[in-house]
Amino acid sequence: WTVALGAAVVMAATPAWMGHAAATESRTVIAIGADMLHVGAAGGWAGAVIVLALVLRHLQRETGDGAMAAELISRFRILALVCAGTLLGTGTTSALFRLAAPSDLFTSPYGLILSAKLAIVASAAILGRRHSQTAALRARTGGASAVTASIGAEAVLFVLVLALSALLSASPPPSD
Repeated sequence: WTVALGAAVVMAATPAWMGHAAATESRTVIAIGADMLHVGAAGGWAGAVIVLALVLRHLQRETGDGAMAAELISRFRILALVCAGTLLGTGTTSALFRLAAPSDLFTSPYGLILSAKLAIVASAAILGRRHSQTAALRARTGGASAVTASIGAEAVLFVLVLALSALLSASPPPSD
């Protein structure tokens, strides 16, 4: 686990040290720290949802085991909540560094990409909240197939978020 954690920290630090956060003129340490936490939390939430969707699909095909699916969903809930809260805080911090004004969300190419990303993240969060409240019970009573499509949809939303994040990293912020 130590090696995996070290690798995760390096992978979260790399874009922070090479991207927009490193180019921040003031409070660079805060910008880089927020970016590192943001990348780590995004990897935790999105990565776990994608893996969960794949495992549920496997369970659906192989055993239909609702008890196992329910247990996986229940264990994932806390990770998702911590990561979502971290993303909210670090994303807000990063936006404050990169946007000169709130209107930049709708008047600059960077802001439009960020707005699209926020809309998709909000959709994933709404779906995730529904999953945290009902998916374990649905899986327990209806088997893995009762939740596979819905959690798969959340995973697809995160793939879109990752694609938009790549576009953001290649786009100059309006404050540049």
